[in-house]
Amino acid sequence: MGGFRKPSRPAPPPPQPPKPKPMVQPTEAEYTQSSAADANLDVKRRGRRATVLTGSLGLSDRAEVSKKTLLGG
Repeated sequence: MGGFRKPSRPAPPPPQPPKPKPMVQPTEAEYTQSSAADANLDVKRRGRRATVLTGSLGLSDRAEVSKKTLLGG
């Protein structure tokens, strides 16, 4: 009654190594387009940094500790 074991399979052949892709130099148009995109990212990054008001130690500005008073009360 040997129905509990399956017959062993032969090992699959090893995968073939990937073919190397040829190196392609970027054209002048691609280079200028990528440099313009990098400059645009720098502008956006600077804008994002200006909106962040906290640092590694917490808030950058001083906390308002004065107590509000009621006028006319």
